[in-house]
Amino acid sequence: MARPLQHSTEFSYPVDKILATIAEDAAIRARLDAIGGHEAELLSHQKRQNGYRYTLRQGIPADKLPSIVRKIHSGDLIVKREQEWVIGGDGTVTGTGGATVSGVPGSITVTTALTPRGDGAKLQVNGKVEVSIPLIGGKLEQTIAEQVVKLLRREDEFVAQQLAGAETG
Repeated sequence: MARPLQHSTEFSYPVDKILATIAEDAAIRARLDAIGGHEAELLSHQKRQNGYRYTLRQGIPADKLPSIVRKIHSGDLIVKREQEWVIGGDGTVTGTGGATVSGVPGSITVTTALTPRGDGAKLQVNGKVEVSIPLIGGKLEQTIAEQVVKLLRREDEFVAQQLAGAETG
């Protein structure tokens, strides 16, 4: 059974600046350098007329993994993430994304929306975590969903700091 995944945050910057700070090649590389974890790398990046598409890899050292994960997986976890952002004509940006985790049979899928909100914007992430392991799959889904939300919060904080630094720098 899939575990829902929800996360939202508000920024005090317009959609175009937020999108650039989330999805531009250099911005992703800076974020990965700062919070990407073990073996973090931008594997591919395409800037398109109507948005972006990229794939990245992030690693989580074994000693940082929750005990439930260490029971079924030895060694570091490698997470491969794919994201696509599409710029709409109405000032909104929507997207789809997904992730797989090495050694864990399952997936993470998300839809994303970046919408104007007054002088700023709101980022909304909705998705699900599915792990197909009998008996402990639900517990793993819950743990993974919690860890994904923690990562999204850290990424949001980094984006906000980058935006603030660009404004003062």
